[in-house]
Amino acid sequence: DSRTAQAAANADAIATAREWIERSQQLHGAESAQVAEGLFRLARSLFETGSHVESESVARECLAMREKVFGPDSFPAHNTRARVAVALIGQKRYAEAEALLLASHAAMSRLERQTTINAAQKANIPLAATWLARLYRETGETEKAQEWEKRAAAQAKN
Repeated sequence: DSRTAQAAANADAIATAREWIERSQQLHGAESAQVAEGLFRLARSLFETGSHVESESVARECLAMREKVFGPDSFPAHNTRARVAVALIGQKRYAEAEALLLASHAAMSRLERQTTINAAQKANIPLAATWLARLYRETGETEKAQEWEKRAAAQAKN
């Protein structure tokens, strides 16, 4: 059954992220880019299993670390704010999620214009727009959802 396979894959992803965090802490200390990456992966995996509250908590921990390691106006910090917002969407805390996603999408777009970002980072910009579209669909704001879907598609082509 595909649900069972997906559940197993999610459990593996969570275990792998936890191992990554532990190993990174041993190698790089409690607060490092590597530990933050593990926290980000863990937050994403927790969200995918429906553990939205725990996903938010881990994403906020990751955000605090990325702000220290990279700075509060860094691409990793803004991308992590979007990950916090995704967890909030999962909890139907739409107003908080909307504010965070709008701000992080604008900041990531600005940083793309001002600095050099890699392809993986660039892919997160239309992803944030896609999450905004989902938020607006879930709140019944169809026109806004369609606008953000168009923006996501246009950004994904660039």
